[in-house]
Amino acid sequence: MSLIYLDYNATTPIDVAVSSAMIPYMTQHFGNPSSSHHYGTITKKAVTRSRIQVSQLLNCHPDEVIFTSGGTESNNYAIKNALLNSSDRIIHCITSRVEHPSVMEVFKFLEQRYSRVRVTYCGVDENGTIRLDEFKNALSRETLLVSVMHSNNEVGTLQPIREIGKLIRSFEKENQMERNSIILHTDAAQKDITPVHLLSVCTHKFYGPKGVGALFIRRNCGIQLEKQVHGASVHERGYRSGTENVILVVGLGKACEQCLIHMVDRVEHMFTTREKLYNGLLNNLSNIVQIKLNGHPEKRLPNTLNISFAGIEANTILDDLSQHIAASAGSACHSSSHEEGAEKKIVISQILAEMGVDVNIAMGTIRFSTGLLLTNDEVESAIHHVTDTISKL
Repeated sequence: MSLIYLDYNATTPIDVAVSSAMIPYMTQHFGNPSSSHHYGTITKKAVTRSRIQVSQLLNCHPDEVIFTSGGTESNNYAIKNALLNSSDRIIHCITSRVEHPSVMEVFKFLEQRYSRVRVTYCGVDENGTIRLDEFKNALSRETLLVSVMHSNNEVGTLQPIREIGKLIRSFEKENQMERNSIILHTDAAQKDITPVHLLSVCTHKFYGPKGVGALFIRRNCGIQLEKQVHGASVHERGYRSGTENVILVVGLGKACEQCLIHMVDRVEHMFTTREKLYNGLLNNLSNIVQIKLNGHPEKRLPNTLNISFAGIEANTILDDLSQHIAASAGSACHSSSHEEGAEKKIVISQILAEMGVDVNIAMGTIRFSTGLLLTNDEVESAIHHVTDTISKL
């Protein structure tokens, strides 16, 4: 059985160039980067090279990059430390209602644990874009941290990070606050990180290995982070002690290098295959079932196609497709009890609920996400299989 993989937003396969770069550090170069002899020198240079590769993708300085275990750790470290290392004053934070759990759960934890932490959760419009009027009105002199994702992993909508940065700077100026009084945290490598102070990187989302990531910490912007792990101060500028996982760090660096080199071609391929899939499904099914595109029609990730098939349960669709296609559901159906004939409850994702998508439409939401290994023939086959499934249901 050959499954067509359409779940690249969940994770990506490791690029051949990335795995090739990692292999020597599994089989030959095993030295501790902190060792002063030849074996340590080789791996230390590899770690240094990887840090440079990450910085080149982000267009920042190498010493502004620390390695972590992934996006979740980076988000936790950025948010917790930015808040808890502040004074005992009231701390106000702003985020959106559609953030990743590794952001939302951190804020909820801090609110419950510390009475001086207040969080404003801004809503989004029907496209999943944060409401800038709400954001602007939420800013106050007590605001210390803003955390907004660059792009939503479910519907693909790109958030206006530059505009958010401009609103922050204008507010600081109008209220005669010191520049960088309000910290801006986001995620994902992006074209311009000028307004950003903290940025989380997760490499398994762009053809690198799992279990490794990075956190960008801008120089000279007043951020004082506590140590994440105590130990030898030679590791990661003293923020995160522990012998570096050279194999994974090399993979992260190479993935960043490949992303920078092949960005244009990758975007074009993902966009082309996504549009081919969407147009094929529309042509075949628009007369059979109501199809709704979720997310911004233009300002969204080039590979993300989140669509709802009205009145059909997403899990039923995926179950029927399970021998042919790997994709993700945007909703789930649960029975209120285990008894036969028990009433079923449709649970839709947070982003779809916040966008105001009707439950009868949202219940049939599937996220298809395209990627580098997807071929045009596979897209044609996927269109055929989805058409066949929806037509039966």
